[in-house]
Amino acid sequence: MPKRSTRPASAQATRFALREATAAEHARTDATFGRLSLTAAADYALFLAAHHRALCCCLDHVARHWPEGALPARLADDLAADLEALGCGVPAAIPGTPLDGADPRGVAYVVAGSHLGAKVLRKRWGESADPRVQAAGRYLASDDLHAYWPRLLQRLKAVDPGSAAFAGLASAATATFALFIDALAGIEMGESG
Repeated sequence: MPKRSTRPASAQATRFALREATAAEHARTDATFGRLSLTAAADYALFLAAHHRALCCCLDHVARHWPEGALPARLADDLAADLEALGCGVPAAIPGTPLDGADPRGVAYVVAGSHLGAKVLRKRWGESADPRVQAAGRYLASDDLHAYWPRLLQRLKAVDPGSAAFAGLASAATATFALFIDALAGIEMGESG
């Protein structure tokens, strides 16, 4: 059993503990999506479609189970607009409730934390000479998660990294990373509708 601290957790302590607890699944997610070229329309469409499928699931889960922490819903609209700009349809929702029982704060942590890598992704995307790819940049240009992130960290600071609640956060975050990987695999296998 982890030793419980008598000091209140800080936002940064919880953030860094979550980062450490989810490092393997985060690295697996980065490697899975990292093989896609964001400068090529076909790969970028896969990236966007997988993100749309997983993100819609995350948005719904957090809104239903933690309404006061709801993620910016406009992100799904941005993804849909980008897919339309590429001439692609919006993929079907992931069937069922793959995040059932997951702590919505852990789900929000993964989605909101993705803004930290968005600068790198925007740079890769920006190198495309394809006008269709360049016309599909709303999702990567969105600042919605950047604004949401500090508010989320403030809400997470009450969670002691040695607590059972923290274990639930980490489990939910790990499941969310896996959801994004599964969404890409599903799109690649033709599960788009």
